Amino acid sequence: MLRFDYFGTGDSGGDGSDASLRGWESDIDTAIDELKDIAGVGRVALVGLRLGATLAARVAERRNREVSALVLWDPIVSGQAYVEELLEAARMREHAAERPIQRELQSGGGYELLGFSLPDAMLRELAQLRLAPSDVGWVCKTHCVVSQGPEAEAQLRSLAEHPKAAATFAAIPGRPPWIEADQIMTGEVPVALLHHVAKVLVDGTHR
Repeated sequence: MLRFDYFGTGDSGGDGSDASLRGWESDIDTAIDELKDIAGVGRVALVGLRLGATLAARVAERRNREVSALVLWDPIVSGQAYVEELLEAARMREHAAERPIQRELQSGGGYELLGFSLPDAMLRELAQLRLAPSDVGWVCKTHCVVSQGPEAEAQLRSLAEHPKAAATFAAIPGRPPWIEADQIMTGEVPVALLHHVAKVLVDGTHR
């Protein structure tokens, strides 16, 4: 297993102001090549959460012969809706310092949002982002799992049933792990969902 941080995030190098969705897709390409080299295999499985899931789906379409399985965990279906969700969540923060901060145009514009840079260039990319299978279609073993409630479940189920997607689907309700609990920088570990994903990858049991 290989888990990595995208350029400009976490422990990776670079400035978040210079990050782009295309660059993050390139990071997934690099991770695929690295894991194939380390493990000595020809194909790998991709598991992505939220925006990472959407980017993984796009990469998997380009490299479908090298992807044995694809798990999309609460993927972002609309980039524009995602930005609005992020902004709304930040505006609701208790402390003013945690709310969206407008960035200077000379620094790329956009926002400082929940500790991350979201420059205008990234906002434009996100506005055009939609999760939908192309004519190539998703890899044959694609599984969608959703934890966010009936509305998200209906949206993702409809997408999974698209003829070009032909994905299996599971709904496992739970508190999203990316939402902090009472203490800052802490969240609940979705044990049942993680066990489900592991089972999908190990023996292909999707339901």
